[in-house]
Order: sequence, then C-alpha cells, then structure tokens
Amino acid sequence: MEHLNISTKIGRTDYWDRDEIGSGLDLITGSHKTDISLQIVWNNL
Repeated sequence: MEHLNISTKIGRTDYWDRDEIGSGLDLITGSHKTDISLQIVWNNL
C-alpha cells in the first residue's frame, strides 16, 4: 500500500539506583519502565 505508513517504537529505561520511578499518579513501583508508541499515517493524495 503506497499510502499507508506504520511505525512502532519500543524504549526501555533501567534505573539501577531507584525502587520507584515518577511521582503522584505516574508513580511506577520498580526499577525500569517500557514505553511503546505506534504511529499510523494515511496519505490520501
């Protein structure tokens, strides 16, 4: 498909000196976090 573009990105961050990451509602119990993003682009030209 010439008009469709799909991209994914996975990132992992490890903190060796922490047991919690973030604060408030974004608090994660653990020493690592993983982010996944997906982008879909449709060009109708």
